[in-house]
Amino acid sequence: MSRLPAAPVVLFALAFCASACGGPRAVQVECLWVDDGPVVSAGVATARVTLTPDDQDRFRVAVVEDTSLGTGRVWRAAVWMAAFQAAMASGQDLARWMVTVDVETGGHGIDGPSAGGLLAAAILAGMTDTRVRTDFTMTGTVNPDGTIGQVHGIPDKFRAAVKSGKTVLGHPAGQGSDRDLDRGGNIQLKDAFATDAVTVVPIADIAQAFERLTGRALDRPTPVPADQMALPATVLEAISTRTQAWLKEARAHRARYVELQLQHPDLDRMLKGAEASATIARNLLEGGNPAAAYWRAVHLSVQAEAALLIGLYLVRVPRDHERAVEVVRTAHRDADRALSAAVARLSNHSPGSPTDLMTLVDAYEALISAQRAFAKARPAYRVATAGAEARKEAISAIYDLILVRVNAQVAVHNLDFRVAGATAPVGPRRIRRLTTVLTSAANANLAYFEAGIAQPGSPILRDPDHASARAIPRVVDGALVHRLGEGSVAAALARLAGALSVYMNAAGLITRHYSIEVELDAAGGVTTIGREHAFEVMLTLAEETARRHAARAQRVTGRVPVPSRIAYDIAVAYRKRGTAPDRLEALEQFWRASLFSRLVVMLNR
Repeated sequence: MSRLPAAPVVLFALAFCASACGGPRAVQVECLWVDDGPVVSAGVATARVTLTPDDQDRFRVAVVEDTSLGTGRVWRAAVWMAAFQAAMASGQDLARWMVTVDVETGGHGIDGPSAGGLLAAAILAGMTDTRVRTDFTMTGTVNPDGTIGQVHGIPDKFRAAVKSGKTVLGHPAGQGSDRDLDRGGNIQLKDAFATDAVTVVPIADIAQAFERLTGRALDRPTPVPADQMALPATVLEAISTRTQAWLKEARAHRARYVELQLQHPDLDRMLKGAEASATIARNLLEGGNPAAAYWRAVHLSVQAEAALLIGLYLVRVPRDHERAVEVVRTAHRDADRALSAAVARLSNHSPGSPTDLMTLVDAYEALISAQRAFAKARPAYRVATAGAEARKEAISAIYDLILVRVNAQVAVHNLDFRVAGATAPVGPRRIRRLTTVLTSAANANLAYFEAGIAQPGSPILRDPDHASARAIPRVVDGALVHRLGEGSVAAALARLAGALSVYMNAAGLITRHYSIEVELDAAGGVTTIGREHAFEVMLTLAEETARRHAARAQRVTGRVPVPSRIAYDIAVAYRKRGTAPDRLEALEQFWRASLFSRLVVMLNR
């Protein structure tokens, strides 16, 4: 079982909320901590959350300690994440407030992310100037869509909560019984803790946490029906056309590969996988999941072209080294042209509305992937074209250069997925403001993972999303902004897209390696999901929450953002496939659907 460092995991229990008219708003909290060491201990600490009106137009979150290094990096990240989630849930501008958390650690090193859900509810209480009840406490992290994520050590935390006088205890929905809840095996939380005086309740999301904490309902619109998540007719036509083009291109690559008569086991297996994916893509298209079909077709096109070009290189290299190297050089020229063309196309477009902005952000995410693959290919390309035979480097360069070309095309395709009629342009200042908030949240998410879950040398660091989260800011602020032009709207959009990518990558890392504890293969791929029941509940909540946030976006802007619909379509289709990697992809795509809708609401307000 993946554990946090030997520092206590924190849980908040709120005592009261007070405010002066126009002045600071204070929420005093009792923190329940658990030290998950060889000898388990638990206790109570006191903290004070203060929201001070701020007219400096800046984002400030502070953690105040009573001892040096009394709080850990993950704890500080949890404070940032809670503030971000509270702002998104309330529709308030985080720059309006200076958020301070002053904690009495009593000499205990407080760390861990499990305070996130209740801390977000506490900050929400401060933002809305709502009094809180003193008998409720809960534990749970916060997922990107505002749902409550899974945690460790619930029985130990609940024992401390009951001892301190709490009578209503909340836990993440789906974790009422779990093998990891108690180190001796399964434990039913209600059976273990519920009495005439104590109530145990599942908490699905921040809104429920806030309601339990304050007795006041937070705005939770009814989810839109699933059929309202379907793509608009013009987008459906464009995405279907592009899917057919990817499938046609892949067939052509396969036909040329067969002509090589290479019989290479690895490449044959790659092509066979592409053929299977082509069948899946066609079935998805016919079955009413066009975005999922497109997504599958993109991936199979990479595999088919890689098999062809790597095969062509391998056939030529023993006979004519120069002609073999020309395959690599051609791949590089094609990639460079495709990337330059995509930059030029995207640079000519500005967001016509908050919903249109989200479609452009989706496009820039693909452009970032293209630029990152181009940078990754450069060292291998130089070695492969330097003169001496370098098969390993040539194969690596070819594959990455194909990723450049394909992602550049995906970026351009997104321009066809925009919906006409946008009438509320979004200026660079609003884009940069949202980027600042999202970047802070992304960095906090990454701190969760690196400080609390993945220790140096841990095999968890093989997860490809970690390398991606670390590389994206360098790629965006370096080569991509240079291409787009510093200070341009395009550069602002790229930075927003980069922040969103890092945020989602880091959230996925936390979920896989903390909440549900997956197992990885040698390449870093997911093979097994640990907490199966809890994960299935997370999926169900994520699907409903995506439609709930879509309803809010529709109410505020008049439409559901196209990227929300695309992500939802992919999630629904991948969830049905049932494999561990596909179901994890489904969860993260549901989260993306929610996040696009939530960002639209933030921009509109």
